[in-house]
Amino acid sequence: MTGPHPKRRPGAVRPEEGCFDYTPFELLEEPGTFYVRETWADQEALDFHLATPHFQAFAARFADLLAEPIRLIPLREVPFTATAEPA
Repeated sequence: MTGPHPKRRPGAVRPEEGCFDYTPFELLEEPGTFYVRETWADQEALDFHLATPHFQAFAARFADLLAEPIRLIPLREVPFTATAEPA
């Protein structure tokens, strides 16, 4: 997402069942470029969110708000195991 800082706070999403995290970021090297990290319990929770009236209202404004189409990037958490002993 690019453009002026989004005015809508993420509070409308956090109360949704299955939403563990919703955190917006601004790219330091490209002010005005935003990324949002979302963590959902499962695909069903995300699908429910995408069908909500507040998301649909936001989606209807994508062409006006976004310089590029929205892109969902599914990720899988990789467990981290420290292998080196602390110094």
